[in-house]
Amino acid sequence: MNKFNPFQRESPLFSFRWFIVFASLIGGLLFYSDTNGWRLFSGSGQERWSASGQHGYHK
Repeated sequence: MNKFNPFQRESPLFSFRWFIVFASLIGGLLFYSDTNGWRLFSGSGQERWSASGQHGYHK
């Protein structure tokens, strides 16, 4: 069971240990921001998509 610990030299995942740590931290941050409503990747001037068409459109 110890060979699944990426922080022991005998583990096949030893060379990926820091990637696993950083990927876990970023994944946790993205999950936390998604559940709390943070807007990480959207700007304030960005338009939202609407199924009813463009905003302010008149026929």
